[in-house]
Amino acid sequence: MLKRSSITSKLLFVLGAAFGMTTTVGVERAQADIWSGWEHLGTPSTPSGAGILETPNCVSWQARRIDCFARGADRAMWHRWFDGRAWHGWESLGGEILEVPNCVSWKTRRIDCFARGTDQAMYHRWFDGNAWRGWEHLGAPSTPSGAGVLETPNCVSWQARRIDCFARGADRAMWHRWFDGNAWRGWENLGGPEPERIILDAPNCVSWEAHRIDCFARGADQAMHHRWFDGSAWRGWENLGGPAPEGVILDAPNCVSWEAHRIDCFARGAGRVMWHRWFDRGAWLGWEYLGAPSTHSGAGIVETSILETPNCVSSEARRIDCFARGADQAMHHSSFVATHGVAGKTSVARDCSASSSKRRIASPGERIASTVLAAAGIGPCGISGFLACTSARWLCCRLRHHRRPANRRHPNLTARFSSHCRELYTAFRSARRPSRVTYVAHIASLISKKTLPTLS
Repeated sequence: MLKRSSITSKLLFVLGAAFGMTTTVGVERAQADIWSGWEHLGTPSTPSGAGILETPNCVSWQARRIDCFARGADRAMWHRWFDGRAWHGWESLGGEILEVPNCVSWKTRRIDCFARGTDQAMYHRWFDGNAWRGWEHLGAPSTPSGAGVLETPNCVSWQARRIDCFARGADRAMWHRWFDGNAWRGWENLGGPEPERIILDAPNCVSWEAHRIDCFARGADQAMHHRWFDGSAWRGWENLGGPAPEGVILDAPNCVSWEAHRIDCFARGAGRVMWHRWFDRGAWLGWEYLGAPSTHSGAGIVETSILETPNCVSSEARRIDCFARGADQAMHHSSFVATHGVAGKTSVARDCSASSSKRRIASPGERIASTVLAAAGIGPCGISGFLACTSARWLCCRLRHHRRPANRRHPNLTARFSSHCRELYTAFRSARRPSRVTYVAHIASLISKKTLPTLS
């Protein structure tokens, strides 16, 4: 249960930020408040002990379905999955691998996993909808510095039966191998950021449309660098820096895309906590602080950290699920569901369904009200439920039926929302261009009268 003082602080920050008022709370904190807490998902139990040896790798092949893979204490590949309702597993998939596998899906009920074997080569195992097959030996790039891949390759798919894999070769450059629907091709040398032309870890790649690939790596300067394929040729490297003040990341970033021209990247910064940077329709934004799970050691010491870069996946538009290995060697999960844009950005046009033929820019009152509701998560539906079932509908109804006669407003508007939601709706609708103080005072009044519910 959250205290009302906590809710008040959250509301006052959002109100102040929207109207340009100075606050002592950073933007990163307000954005991080939108994310869920960290959920403990345990570890596989093996004869060699419990725990996972690296951050798990997760993939989704349909809405609300997530499959996660990890390397257990026995160095075998393990599988845990979410079926839309609950988590299941752990299931052992055998093998002896040197790092966590990397998996990708290019159609429903299809998963392709890649790992580095004890011979430093790339191996492939896949689920064809009925059973797991493999392991298939896929070799390694040959360089003047030797043969082999230095970490598990990272793979991505941008259409059915197409897989592009990227690895760090013995020369510490980025190498590319791909499956074109018939056979495996490559290896192709893609170098590294100037001047050293090396990368410090395996790259991480993502695709947001056919023939488009964006790859991210940690350069010799320990900053995040970006190289991309635009359908014709490889471009870059572009330096994207790291979280202030150090400007560095501790491992390769992990990136995900949930719509065209949108990329969300996550990295581990100084202090071993999670940071977020994102590309949204033409510009890079962030870095945003997202913290880490808190765990208790045997001595009773509380540690708040993650041991490697988190791994994130999107199972549906505007949703991100991130997984990390905590200081307790267990798997932890945090999720984000957006209704008004990601990380504090308001994007009202994308919240309304395609059936809305007339859209306009929201008024200041509507923008602040919707931001308050989404950022504070206040409502009878709970945090994520409120974001999904109340805030977006409330704003869309306001956009569609603004200043229309009562008999033309949405007939189900009253039935859709509880008394708490209607109270907020009525209050903000009746306030025409109020002062900053009026808004803050009104919210404080609602809290003091216990009109606003606490979060469960």
